[in-house]
Amino acid sequence: MSTLITGVAGFLGAALAQRLTADGERVVGVDLVPPRDAWRVRGLDPALFQYRWMGVEDLQPVDICPVVIHCAATSNVKNADDSPAY
Repeated sequence: MSTLITGVAGFLGAALAQRLTADGERVVGVDLVPPRDAWRVRGLDPALFQYRWMGVEDLQPVDICPVVIHCAATSNVKNADDSPAY
C-alpha cells in the first residue's frame, strides 16, 4: 500500500513519513520545499520514500495512492491572500 502525504517537509508530514516508513509502508511525499531544504525527510529509506518537489506553477499528477494525508499549510498567509494558487 502507498500513502501520499502533502506537506511532507513540514513537522507533521515528516514525522508521519518517518513513522510509516519505519513500519515498512511506501510513502510518496509532496511539498513546495526544494529537496535541498527538506532536511526533516533526509535519511528515509529511498526504497520506501519518494520525494516529489512541485512548484505551484508546475503541479503534476503523482502516483495513485489509496491513502492521502493532507498536512500541507502555508507559513506565509500574505502569499496565500495575494495568490490563491499558492
